[in-house]
Amino acid sequence: MQEHAFLALILAAYFLPALIGYARHHLNAHAIAVLNITLGWTALGWIAALVWAMTNAKKRKRGELCSRCGGRVESFAEVCPHCGATFTE
Repeated sequence: MQEHAFLALILAAYFLPALIGYARHHLNAHAIAVLNITLGWTALGWIAALVWAMTNAKKRKRGELCSRCGGRVESFAEVCPHCGATFTE
């Protein structure tokens, strides 16, 4: 039983960057997971995936409202087409 718990802990640690990317609804969560799976076995690949997962690139929901002017913003917009506000989320 202890072996199974240890294996689960190791796997959770290995996939931590991908799990963080999905939990934070990162725009590139799938790409982070691919990087994690393919190069996560190297320390550099795992750290790169973790740093990428921790960056602040979140998905913008379709039809979300701009916090500055209240206008509708299309998905993945970086700038509001109505007032020019930039989104840092």
